[in-house]
Amino acid sequence: MPMVLDKGGRPKLNPHPLIDYLIEKGWGKNDGDIAKLIDLSPGSVSKVRNGKAPTPEFILAVYDATDLTIEKIRELCNAVRSV
Repeated sequence: MPMVLDKGGRPKLNPHPLIDYLIEKGWGKNDGDIAKLIDLSPGSVSKVRNGKAPTPEFILAVYDATDLTIEKIRELCNAVRSV
């Protein structure tokens, strides 16, 4: 599947798979549980769920609260960047 780019030519993020993956793997039952898990407001998770790109704070919070690597988190956000 080709990477979708935003207007600036950067990979467009799709955070839905990340939040869905966390729920699927039992880290929580809903977005509110995920917000508690990563110690951010439910509004932060909602913004990401509704299409706003996850902030570095969000990505690091997921990393700190789970056993996922940064690479896996980016992969789940469809933001894998080749070096």
